[in-house]
Amino acid sequence: MAALVTASYLPADIGAVVAIVPPHIILDVVDAGGGLTLQPVFTLRGAPLAYVDGVTSVAAIFSGQVTRHESPKHAPFRFRHSDAQRPIWNSVAKTDPAHIPVERMQAPLFIAAGGDDAAWPSMLAGEHLAARLKGRAVTQPVTFLRFDSAGHDIWVPQASTQLSRSLYDPSIDIWFETGGTAAANANAQIKTFAKVVRFFKRHLK
Repeated sequence: MAALVTASYLPADIGAVVAIVPPHIILDVVDAGGGLTLQPVFTLRGAPLAYVDGVTSVAAIFSGQVTRHESPKHAPFRFRHSDAQRPIWNSVAKTDPAHIPVERMQAPLFIAAGGDDAAWPSMLAGEHLAARLKGRAVTQPVTFLRFDSAGHDIWVPQASTQLSRSLYDPSIDIWFETGGTAAANANAQIKTFAKVVRFFKRHLK
């Protein structure tokens, strides 16, 4: 998200952008120390950038709007962020200021997304980004890798595909599902890492 936002608001300063399992809108951040309040993530010249309030769905967890998957082995429950977020992400108007204005970018873009991303619907977001980029004035190449069975954690090949299928947040005592199978995540990691290296070599001098 940070790379997309930076390249959109400071287009002349960025030569190439890699967005792994990206959102297409600016998300909030949870201040667990402040009573689970939602805060803006980015500022520009001292002013906060617009963001989608509550898309992290933390409020939905505690209000019972999200199905709780009991997991006594690890924590009180697990849940999939993306199940709650998908309808929200689809309903955000294209003119909403929380949309990342990627059409302003001057740099080539590389996107990799997982179709079983449980943290947030990155495949859906990638489609939104690609569609929005069709309207930009400066034409630069867009690479979009889609991994239907992979989850959120598409890391470098050395990362554990077993550990990356869920993530513990000690601030609110919850295991978040990140999705994908071990085999699909490993495949996505290997292919993405190799293509990212080639992408940077091609576009950064």
